[in-house]
Amino acid sequence: MSANGGAPGKRLEPREDRPAGAPGRKAGDREASHGRAADAAGTPAAPRAGEDRWQGVRRFVKFNLVGVLNTAVDLLLFTILNAGLGVPYAIAQVISYAGGMANSYVWNRYWTFGDRRAPAAGQLVRFAVVNGATLGLSLLLLYLFTGLLGLPALAAKLAVTVITMGLNFIGSKLWVFRG
Repeated sequence: MSANGGAPGKRLEPREDRPAGAPGRKAGDREASHGRAADAAGTPAAPRAGEDRWQGVRRFVKFNLVGVLNTAVDLLLFTILNAGLGVPYAIAQVISYAGGMANSYVWNRYWTFGDRRAPAAGQLVRFAVVNGATLGLSLLLLYLFTGLLGLPALAAKLAVTVITMGLNFIGSKLWVFRG
């Protein structure tokens, strides 16, 4: 056995001194881990000191920027459907939320979390579960705020959005786009 735990003479980590595609180096070794080497199984190497914290901060900022865009898509669709076209708030909520959700998945998968390695199907299922639960909660809260508290639909929508945003971030970070 060699010092790195593999067979004698076999390197588990890619040779960074060779270009991608060269013997001992797979295409995408560095790219898959945002500049860090990966082992033979494609698992990114441990981050450099200080990188985790800043990567987390950047991810949080990106998630919130995407969230602002999603909220704008959601609110615009809700307002057009409910106030403009007279669609009942529950139906408008489902349609507008679906529009924001589609926008969210694309931007968060490819930009916020940069996760092109994870199988899209499994990730999409987890995304749908988290967002389906959030949609259910938002519908319940909309009903409570409009039906029981008597708030106008748009005011209720704004309050519900603030409440559900945090839950969506936690589910997205810890389960949907984990890593």
